[in-house]
Amino acid sequence: MGKYAILILPITLSIIILIAGSIVFYMPLRWEERQRERYPAYRGKKAKQSEEHWNRAQKLYGRCLLLLGSIDLLFAYPLTRCFYWFVEAFWHKEDATLPAVLILCVPSFGFILSAYLITRKKLR
Repeated sequence: MGKYAILILPITLSIIILIAGSIVFYMPLRWEERQRERYPAYRGKKAKQSEEHWNRAQKLYGRCLLLLGSIDLLFAYPLTRCFYWFVEAFWHKEDATLPAVLILCVPSFGFILSAYLITRKKLR
């Protein structure tokens, strides 16, 4: 394992986003099964109004997750470089868990939240 073994973290998160986006886009949860909580789906108020809204929301959410997951994957290497720069320049402690989480993980969760917000806004 080299210096960039930590790349596994943002790449794994990006792949999870891409897999969830693929499931939502290509195999969306059917209207009749919308109560299944452990299946990735957009469950906003507008989506639950009708079957037509539900299907449209799932396609839109899946597309957003695929796009933002791809962007997140492209950011994996630059974020890793940023992480190492920050740790070497400012973080003079042995344990770098906090900057790793903040720099490498938070953007992925931001992309997931962005996909949700974009879907909600476009459904109005």
